Amino acid sequence: MNKKYVFMCVGYTHTGKTTFAKKLVKKYPNMIQLDSDEVAVFTKEKYPLLVESSYNKNRPDFRSLKMVIFKDVYNFCLNAGFNIILSNCNLAKNFRSFVSYKARKQGYKLVTIYFNLPEEVILRRLKETRKSDKVFIQSKKWSEVFERQKKYAQLPPSKRNTIYFEIKGSTDDEIVINELSRLL
Repeated sequence: MNKKYVFMCVGYTHTGKTTFAKKLVKKYPNMIQLDSDEVAVFTKEKYPLLVESSYNKNRPDFRSLKMVIFKDVYNFCLNAGFNIILSNCNLAKNFRSFVSYKARKQGYKLVTIYFNLPEEVILRRLKETRKSDKVFIQSKKWSEVFERQKKYAQLPPSKRNTIYFEIKGSTDDEIVINELSRLL
């Protein structure tokens, strides 16, 4: 029986998580990439009244419409038996615990990839970004997203019960992808 993996990218906005995930999916097309930003765009386009409602905006952590849908899709992927890469931020410890618990319960191995780039690199990327702002629900600019993330992020992620990699610069991507090839 082949081993099944959940690859969890962890890091602030604009650290290269989505780019990394796309490279991995290109190399291993039988892998599912899940990103909460894509779910946010979907919910804003299909259910704008719900997304903008005070009910949705005042929901406790991880109970917003976006996260309810995201968690259901994640569970569906686990049940289907695919390798999964989560390319959203995964900054909160309780969300990482949820991901880990569900993965282990379904017989998956967890791989954590921590995108630990220097703040000056992130700030430069924020200034140069062409990334869509359709994802925004609370913020108006990517710099606001980053400032908000710094307030609630619980970093670095734990190295317990996971295969752990750390990316400190763009040259580390290929090194980590080559290491992951040994697993897949």
